[in-house]
Amino acid sequence: MNTKMQSHESASWRKSVPESGDRLKNGVSPKNQRSRKNLFRKAYFALFCFLAVSAASFTACNKNDGSSENGDSNENTNDGSNGNEVGDDGYVSTITMTSVYSGVLKLGIAGTGLITIDWGDGTGKEIHSLSPFDDSWGYSPPSIDEKYIYTHYFGALERTITISGANITALHTTETDLTSLDISNCKTLTYLDCSRSRYNSNKSLTRLKIGKNTSLAYLDCRENAIEGSLDLSGCPALTWLYCYENRFESLNVSGCTVLSDLKCYGNKLSTSALNALFNSLSDASGLGTISISSNPGTNDCDRSIAENKGWIFSTW
Repeated sequence: MNTKMQSHESASWRKSVPESGDRLKNGVSPKNQRSRKNLFRKAYFALFCFLAVSAASFTACNKNDGSSENGDSNENTNDGSNGNEVGDDGYVSTITMTSVYSGVLKLGIAGTGLITIDWGDGTGKEIHSLSPFDDSWGYSPPSIDEKYIYTHYFGALERTITISGANITALHTTETDLTSLDISNCKTLTYLDCSRSRYNSNKSLTRLKIGKNTSLAYLDCRENAIEGSLDLSGCPALTWLYCYENRFESLNVSGCTVLSDLKCYGNKLSTSALNALFNSLSDASGLGTISISSNPGTNDCDRSIAENKGWIFSTW
């Protein structure tokens, strides 16, 4: 009896103990194997949590960056940090203009990269992607492709509009109701048409500041009420200048060595002012045309000063 029980207990013990080939797996005991599996599970869980948090953060950033598929901002911003793309030299072009009238304002703007427009009426800043300038721009807004047009509606209040960006190359404000325009801090500008600013058929633009815009090639500021002097000595690339029917009392184009078309009739240029203008002209070699009619000094000025430099006088 006892012998049977001992034999039975011995057999049971042998069954509960793994065979010699199962006791160690790759030299690791079953207890250590379980510990290793638990460690791997914890590591996998930590990695999963990290990836989940990263994915959620990335999705949130994409939802809140305020950008649409075409690169324009869907939201206004007031922090002043967005949209101020800088050039390779760290330069940011800035254009400012003022208006005091109500209604719709349409601006034509071209270039590359991003611009920020602050309409100055508390509506916040807009960020847009510019389209490159081409030669299709004409003399009135309808001839400009809609991709260049930026529109805003104003109530009856005075405001200052600010446009900034790294590479603004063209600005068209024709037939708007602007009262002043300053492009002196936009050295990338090559084309400016601010002609015929009107409000209720009255000329509204009275102040224009150009500064040293070394890239400016085309300037059309005709049929405004701009007073004082127009100094373009800092614009060596200027080729076309249409400033007629304003109230300029002096005009300086010294240093404008490639200027070939100058229309300044219908201003307040005296005899001495016209002679000073002729002296500031560069040699045109017979390829330059100039129109000075309907100025106070038109009949008494010394046209030979300009003619000796190869300039040809035209009526218009």
